[in-house]
Amino acid sequence: MSFVQADGTIDGVNLREHLTAIAREKPDGEIRGHVRTCLDAALKASRAALMERFRSHELTGLETARMMARETEELVEALYDFTTVHVFRSRNPTEGERFCVAAVGGFGRGELAPYSDLDLLFLRGWKQSAWEESVIEYMLYMLWDLGLKVGHAARAVDDCIKRAKADQQILTNLLDARRIAGDKPLFDNLMERLYREAIQGRERDYVTAKLAERDARHSRGATRYMVEPDVKEGKGALRDLQTLEWISRALFPEEGIAALPGQGLLSVEDNLRFDAAKEFYWSVRMHLHDVARRAQETLSFDFQPELAARMGYQGMEHVPAVEAFMRDYFRVATDVGALVRLSCARLEAIYAKPAPGGMSRFLPFMRRKLRPRHGAFEVRAGRLAIADSAALSADPPLMLEMFAEAARLGVDVHPDALAEVRALNELIDDSVRSDPRAAAALFAVLDGSAPEVALRLMIETGVMSAFIPEFGRIVGRTQFNMYHAYTVDEHTLRAIGVLARLREGKMEEAHPIASGAFPELADQRALFLAMLLHDTGKTGGDQCLNGEIAAREACERMGVPEEEIETVAWLVRHHLDMSDAAQTRDIGNPKTIADFADMVGSIARLRMLLVLTIADIRAVAPNVWTGFKAELLRELYRLTRTALEAKETESVAAASHSLSYSASLARSAARSRVGDDPDVADWGAEMDDAYWLAFGVDEVVKHARFAAEARRAGKTVAVQAAVDSRRSATELLVRAPDRLGLFAAIARAIAASGAEVADARLYTSAKGAAFDIFYLRTPAGEPFGASAPYTLEMLESAVRAAAEGDVDPGPLPETPAPLREAVFEIEPEVRLDDEASDMHTVVEAQGRNRPVLMSDLAQVIAEAGLSVASAHIETRGERVIDVFYVNEPDGGSVKSPRARAALIEALLAVLRSGESDAQEALAKRGMRRAPSSTVR
Repeated sequence: MSFVQADGTIDGVNLREHLTAIAREKPDGEIRGHVRTCLDAALKASRAALMERFRSHELTGLETARMMARETEELVEALYDFTTVHVFRSRNPTEGERFCVAAVGGFGRGELAPYSDLDLLFLRGWKQSAWEESVIEYMLYMLWDLGLKVGHAARAVDDCIKRAKADQQILTNLLDARRIAGDKPLFDNLMERLYREAIQGRERDYVTAKLAERDARHSRGATRYMVEPDVKEGKGALRDLQTLEWISRALFPEEGIAALPGQGLLSVEDNLRFDAAKEFYWSVRMHLHDVARRAQETLSFDFQPELAARMGYQGMEHVPAVEAFMRDYFRVATDVGALVRLSCARLEAIYAKPAPGGMSRFLPFMRRKLRPRHGAFEVRAGRLAIADSAALSADPPLMLEMFAEAARLGVDVHPDALAEVRALNELIDDSVRSDPRAAAALFAVLDGSAPEVALRLMIETGVMSAFIPEFGRIVGRTQFNMYHAYTVDEHTLRAIGVLARLREGKMEEAHPIASGAFPELADQRALFLAMLLHDTGKTGGDQCLNGEIAAREACERMGVPEEEIETVAWLVRHHLDMSDAAQTRDIGNPKTIADFADMVGSIARLRMLLVLTIADIRAVAPNVWTGFKAELLRELYRLTRTALEAKETESVAAASHSLSYSASLARSAARSRVGDDPDVADWGAEMDDAYWLAFGVDEVVKHARFAAEARRAGKTVAVQAAVDSRRSATELLVRAPDRLGLFAAIARAIAASGAEVADARLYTSAKGAAFDIFYLRTPAGEPFGASAPYTLEMLESAVRAAAEGDVDPGPLPETPAPLREAVFEIEPEVRLDDEASDMHTVVEAQGRNRPVLMSDLAQVIAEAGLSVASAHIETRGERVIDVFYVNEPDGGSVKSPRARAALIEALLAVLRSGESDAQEALAKRGMRRAPSSTVR
């Protein structure tokens, strides 16, 4: 028998008739099982029918959510009727046995996702009775048996009112209440008393509480621009819309949200945007639950490609379908953010409790009225407001001046002003884009103490996109990879915020060199413009080249002087080069420093590039910046500055010898530090210039004493591991007789121990001994062994055995890529470079990150008969770049075309094996994949 109607919902009449037949026809001991089977069949059939209609686009997400709530209501009502008529019938209920079942929460609002919790209120008139307890128990166990997650409370009306008056969260829950079955007058009495006793006269308290709750949730959820947003609780997501609905229901019980336009809290157009955003989010949420087969609320990477396909997005050139989908998501989030900001600010002005005036209440001189420079603006209730709307229409550059004025006065912009500017930004045309006043307003914002705050408002109102179309192309743009945590525009704003804090000296302890360099920067405005425009090339093709072109066009249009444009364009073109050189090249190699110094050209540009690079990396994601990266950048800056100073003060020939001279100075400094110890002093003669350039005196002395102790103890192999807090990594020192494949053997032992290599510096002494320095971390990015020191002893033992060549470390800890990472399609790449080093071939292998990749690649290089001089690893989310400086047995670079081709093919085979494993993992779940975007 079918219990499903044509629209997919449960036929409640038919279901109740069937349950009655079960009660009459089945033996008592079998009734419960038959009832459960009947209800289970009805629920599954209905939900399957509704989801099929949703998947085929017959129903929108919101329509499906409402019908799913309705079919669940039919089921609960049928269960209640069966329970109270056929199981625990109360023929003559007393006043104390009045009872009903109500839906609260999302179920009460009449909106359910497939795996949402079912929130029920069992409402009684007075005291608890045995009959009531029996009914509740029977219903709950039956619902749980159906696989539903049920949240419930059993309370009397008086108790509900008392709790609602004491707890705003309970009040909100009851505002959503809807009777399902049972005593209707009892439920009506609850709702009438709720509004009369818990809301009327307390509207201000409720609005204040809900706005404070929203602010607290936003502070926990960070930004709406996280690239894996929470559809339910995230900033600008469903919960923000529901907050407005709750407040509306409390203030206007009859109309709810529909009352807001008439009350001047939202415009009719805003109300339409509210409805469109709700429809969009519910479609996303319904698909997300359906794909995950659970109550999944975070739109994580593994689900994004599938949802993009289900919602009809098509890929275009340079824009995969998944990125187009997520850009729409963030545009909706921005819309919701603007709606919530506007309506909540108006609600605050009408209903919320005023904030204390602080010290200004007692100090008359602090009550001075803030006066805007232009008559079109005024300060109203502590916010910059528009005094003359016609002025903005007649003089559109005032729209940009408004944000500069707010920044100058140190006040927020009134939501009404933001709404007006949002409606007028289409007036920003080519004449405004080239207007000196408009440009000056933007420059003033960048020069303010918190430029990212004003810029964020400019983006949300559309002013930024209208004024700088090049920037508009990256607003809301996502990058489908695990490296970047924010949309491109949000990343840019965060980077500008870091620059501002460096400029103000607020990060001196973390970045002494960058903070010290800031006052010496000749053109700070160029630096901020470069940061504002540095990612405008992320629209396909060569990011840096396209960004340079976009930056030139934007700056020329704003009337920036030609010399400053050249600086901005150069910074944008090269904004990745310092990070790449530090993390993927051997900065102890003089050729690396010489090439980088030639590219930079001057100390002034080196300072600017260092500051830009630090801010850029810090704004990528919360945990991307590490002490290890900081140390690499410091070393690169120090060595490059040495080369540039020699070039600026002496001849070019003298500059070419500056690094060798620096190495000689380092030798002398180390020798004076260790005194007369001959074993330590000999270290200077053993190591070449590349070593002395790469390490400071303290580290050199530590290395020399490590080698001396091994020599005195008669050890041919010495190993020492210790946490290096400055680099946020564990330093592993290995001294052993050099041989072909030594690096591969050590790398395998490291991988078998569960550590990952962040960097490796490999040197061969004049006496033929290998001296290798590895920097290790855990997969989570922490120094390996920092929380479990005994693991360092195990690591030392495994590496010692590998260096001696007599023990196999056993199977490597190969683990399949998690689905969240496997969803990215990564094209492996291998490139050989003979220009980056005078003596080595630089092998750059790029592919899917996995724990033993470096070990596998090192083994291929060893089998090719090549020695590894240094290794460098940069991890970018799901993708990793492993770089090896390699030599032929005779010490030269790899010359043979056949040998080069064979090496490339063998390395690609290793990289492709990881890609195959990821594909297999996805196939088992039927998940879609999409190309991960460039992670630069």
